[in-house]
Order: sequence, then C-alpha cells, then structure tokens
Amino acid sequence: MAKINVGGQAIIEGVMMRAGKSMAMAARRPDGTIVVEGQPVLAWADRFPPLKWPWLRGTLVLFEAMFLGLKALEWSGQQAMAEVPPAGAAGKKPTASKGDRVALIITLGVGFGLGILLFVVVPYYGAQFTAKYFSSGQSRWTFNALNGGIKVTIFLLYLWMMSWVPDLRRVFMYHGAEHKSIFAWEAGRGLDLPHALDKSRFHPRCSTAFLLMVMVVSIITFAILLPRHLKLWARLGGEMLLLLPIAGVTYELQRFSARYQHWTWVRWLFKPGLALQALTTREPEPAQVEVALAALKEVLAMEEKRLGSIEPEEAACGTN
Repeated sequence: MAKINVGGQAIIEGVMMRAGKSMAMAARRPDGTIVVEGQPVLAWADRFPPLKWPWLRGTLVLFEAMFLGLKALEWSGQQAMAEVPPAGAAGKKPTASKGDRVALIITLGVGFGLGILLFVVVPYYGAQFTAKYFSSGQSRWTFNALNGGIKVTIFLLYLWMMSWVPDLRRVFMYHGAEHKSIFAWEAGRGLDLPHALDKSRFHPRCSTAFLLMVMVVSIITFAILLPRHLKLWARLGGEMLLLLPIAGVTYELQRFSARYQHWTWVRWLFKPGLALQALTTREPEPAQVEVALAALKEVLAMEEKRLGSIEPEEAACGTN
C-alpha cells in the first residue's frame, strides 16, 4: 500500500489539494454549485532525482507550492467570475484574459517589493537604530536577534491586520476547512462532513507554521554566517542566498514535528507554530468544509487510480 501526504491551500471561495503527482481544485461558484477540476502534476524532482534528497527537497517544495498556488488562485478567480448559464444551456468555461494575467504579474511584483521593504529594509535599519541602546550592540548575535525580532513582529502584525479584512477572513475559513478535511483523511474515519467538522483547524504541517519556523532558523543562521557590519545591499544578497538552505532545513524540521507529535517535547517545541494558526485559520462553515472535501476526494481518487491502494504517510490527531 502506497503512503502519501496530502497538502493544500485555501483559494478564492475554495480549496486546492495536492497529493503525490496529482492536484485537485474545488470552488463554489456564485450560483452555489461546486466545480471540481483535477490535474496531473509533474514534480520537478522527477526530472532531477537529486532534488528528492533530504535537506534539498524543502527548497523544491517551497517553489512548487508557490507555482501551484498561483495557478490555483488564477483558476479560482475564473470560477468566481463565471456567469450562471441560462436554463438548458451549457456553461462556457471561464478563461483568464490577458488583462487578468498582467494584473496578477503587477500584484506579485508589488507584493515582492513590499516584502523586501518590510522584511529586509525596515528590520535592517530598525536593528541598527535599536542596537545603539544595548551594551552588546556591536555583537552579531545582538544585531541579528533584534533584526529577527522586528521581522517576527511585522509578520504577526501583518497577519493580525489581514485577519480583519472580510474577504480574507473567508479565505482563512477555507484554510480551516482544508485542515479539517486533511485531518479526517489522516484519521481514517471517512471523508464525510460530520467527521471533518469534528476535527481541528490547526495542523502541524501548515505553511503558516513553516514560515514562522523559517524566521527562527534564519535568525540563528544569519547570526552565525553574516557579519555584523554589512551594507544593506550585501545583507539582502546574503539573506537571499541563505534562504534556500534555510527552507530545506526547516522543511525537515516540520516533517519531524508532524511525525513525532506523540512526543510531548516535540508538541511543546512546535506549539508556537500551531498557535499562529489562530490568526490564519477560522472555524469554517459546513458549506466550506464540503468544498474542501470535494477537492480532497478528487485528488485521492486520482492517486488511488495511479497507485492502486493508498494510506496517509503521516497520521496526526486532529480532534478538537
């Protein structure tokens, strides 16, 4: 029996699920119907087998998740704008216009620039200014602790502010629906609404917890490898280069935490990552969990057809 992991992402009025070499997306259209689409995924590691090695695969997973996530968001946006077909008429499949793609590229560019400003420029100058008030301010450890602390603070404030935006709150509810559905699969109790609703919205393999872990690992890594008095451009280059190995290490730590959740010290060590999901997930409505289950059933059916018989690789307890 093949063991597989299932991961996912909340999208516009829906959920994307990824397992093995399959991806499925489900979204609720304005007319209330649920549309589901499954697609095969050619993993980059299949083309370059060394990328499957531990400590390397985390970087690959990060980029693949970004690519597939953007693809799923584009698809869900098309469903949200889909017109309700007249009675007895076949609905026209929505497609993305050139303007939509340009708008997406511009949005990503602005987002990347804002990310550099908030998580590199502001922490750099903030740490430079604050370090003057510490007797050990010239120490690389003090500087990097201040730099990392400012990044974590900005990150938490950003998530808190986003959680109050009505449209994003619905996305966070779908995020919770995704976690509940995956927990139901891992528990082997059936992919139906009652079993999924009974599960927790906090999952140890969540990307939110991953981002927090990346920040913690980066604080330690930067303190060891980056000199105290680097110019901003050199600091930016160093952090960008180190981000890839940091992602690889963090990915292995997250897999470890998910696999050994039954160890008390592991649960306590990674509890901040789970607590952070209080900002990025919300208790979903049953209708939202229904959408998440539709995506999950589709991706599992695709993998079962490909592999024959499947079971969760890493089961986790998700009872509320």
